[in-house]
Amino acid sequence: MMTAKGDEEDILKGLKLGADDYIPKPFSVRELVARVEAVLRRSQKLVHQNEIISWQNLVIDPLNLIVTLHKKEIELTRREVEILSYLISQSHRPVGRPELLKEVWGYGNTQMDTRTVDIHMTKLRRKIEKDPENPQYILTVRGEGYKMGSK
Repeated sequence: MMTAKGDEEDILKGLKLGADDYIPKPFSVRELVARVEAVLRRSQKLVHQNEIISWQNLVIDPLNLIVTLHKKEIELTRREVEILSYLISQSHRPVGRPELLKEVWGYGNTQMDTRTVDIHMTKLRRKIEKDPENPQYILTVRGEGYKMGSK
């Protein structure tokens, strides 16, 4: 989504409505090209997501985009499922924003200044955390990135 609206609420609304990405004006053409290339790479990837992933009280069926928490189904977007699955696969260490941009979004230039990761994490925490201000599942590791909470 490209728009002149760049407030956090506008970005959250756009992403909530289903946008894979959100780029407010003004933007650099190089960043736009990188984001388009990322979408194209993602669309060409083979999906290797046919196994069920379990973490604490979370159960993820990535192929069918079904996520349950405490045996209750919660609605997540494909991107949120991908983020959660990747964080669980790397649960032994913190995962930085540049790595998430590369591995989940497929961006080649991970040095872009973007709040995409932070905004998605905020949305994801609101959906899966009992208290998003004191998360138990998706932890912030200061100066490093994000990590899944201890099992």
